[in-house]
Amino acid sequence: MTQGIDPEHDFATLDFVGTHDGVVKEVLSGKVDAGAVRFDTLEHMAEEHLIDLGAFRVIQGDRPKSNFNILEKEFPFPHSTDIYPEWPMAKLLGTPDNLATQVAIALLKMSGQEEAAKRANIMGWDIARNYQPVHELYRELRLGPYRFIKNLRAIDVWQNYWPIIMIASAFLSILCIMLFILLHLRGRLLKANKEITHMAMHDPLTLLPNRRMFRFLAESAFAQAKREGWRVYFFLIDLDGFKAVNDTYGHESGDEVLRQVSQRLRHVVQNFDSNTEDLRNHPSIEEIKNTDSSFRAEDHIARHGGDEFLSLLIHVTQNAHAEAIAQRIIDIIQNPIDIGGTHVSVGASIGISVFPDDGENFEELTRTSDLAMYDVKISGKGTYKFYRKNEE
Repeated sequence: MTQGIDPEHDFATLDFVGTHDGVVKEVLSGKVDAGAVRFDTLEHMAEEHLIDLGAFRVIQGDRPKSNFNILEKEFPFPHSTDIYPEWPMAKLLGTPDNLATQVAIALLKMSGQEEAAKRANIMGWDIARNYQPVHELYRELRLGPYRFIKNLRAIDVWQNYWPIIMIASAFLSILCIMLFILLHLRGRLLKANKEITHMAMHDPLTLLPNRRMFRFLAESAFAQAKREGWRVYFFLIDLDGFKAVNDTYGHESGDEVLRQVSQRLRHVVQNFDSNTEDLRNHPSIEEIKNTDSSFRAEDHIARHGGDEFLSLLIHVTQNAHAEAIAQRIIDIIQNPIDIGGTHVSVGASIGISVFPDDGENFEELTRTSDLAMYDVKISGKGTYKFYRKNEE
C-alpha cells in the first residue's frame, strides 16, 4: 500500500493458497503473477532442490530496509517489506509469573545444537525485539486492536468514503449555487420594488415628490404641528408664461423648463436660513446647478401637476420669513432659462395658506392656497399673497 497499490481494488483476484511453498509453486507454474511468502522460503526450497532461485525475482529485494533495529549485514535475505520481529513467546494473564520466568530462562539457554531447536529448524531463542514497527503496521492497516481506532486520518476517510464525500460535495455545491441565485434574485427584486416605490411617489420628469407623496408628508407635518402648537406654511406655486414657452418652442423645451425650475425651487427651500440678514439675496444659476439634489425631512417640495408646484415650510416662525422665501422663489424663477442655446423667461405666482388658520388638512390648504394664487393671477401675476377668508 505504501507503493500506491491497493490489493482489494488493483488485483483481479487475491487468493490464499494455505502454505508458503504452495504460493511459490503457483507463481512458478504461471497460475498467478506474484505471491507473498516468508523472507527465507525461497532459500529453504532452493536448498531442498525444489526450485531454482534464478527463476524468481524479489520485488525491491535489493532495497535496504532499516525500520527494525537490526543491521542489513545481519539479515542477508532479500525482502520487499520492512523488517519485523519474529513471533514472541508470551504468557497469558493467568499464567503464574514464576512459571513464565522458568520457561523464559529455558528458552534463552536453548542452543541451535539441541534436539528441540533442530526439530523446530531454529537457531534458538533471543531476547524480545522492539515490537513498535508491528504496532505501526497494525495501526496503518487497521488490524487487531486498531480496528476501531478513533484518530482517523484524512486520507483514511477519503479512501473509505470518497463516493459519499463526492456526492455530498456536489450536493453542497448545488445548494451554494442555488443560494447565490436566490440572493441575486432577491437583490434584484428589492431593487425593482424600490424603483417601483420611487416611481409611484415621485414625478418622473422633475424627480420631485408627486402629489401623493406630498400629501403624506403634509399630513404628517400637520399632525406634529397640532401636537406641538406651531404653524405650517403651505405654498402653491404656478408658473407665469409657461404655456407660451410650450406653444412656441414645443413640449420638450417645456419639460426642460420644468426640470430647471424644480431644481431652483429645491435650492431655495433647502438653503433657507431664518437667521440670514438679507433673505432676498439669491445664488447664481451656476451655483444652483451644482447643488446636491438630496432632500431633508423639512424640504417638502413637490410637483402638483402641469406647471404647478407645492411647498411646505415647517421651520418658519414668522410671516416675514415666509414672505422672504416666496420672494426668493419669484426672483430665482424669473432668471432666464437656457434651453438648447435659447433663453426663455417664466415667472411665478404664489398663493400662501397657513395651518391651522386657513385649513386643517391637505385638501383645505390646497383649496385656500389656490384661491390666494388665483387672486395673484387676476391682480397682475409675478408676486405672492396670503389667503384671506374675507376675500372668498
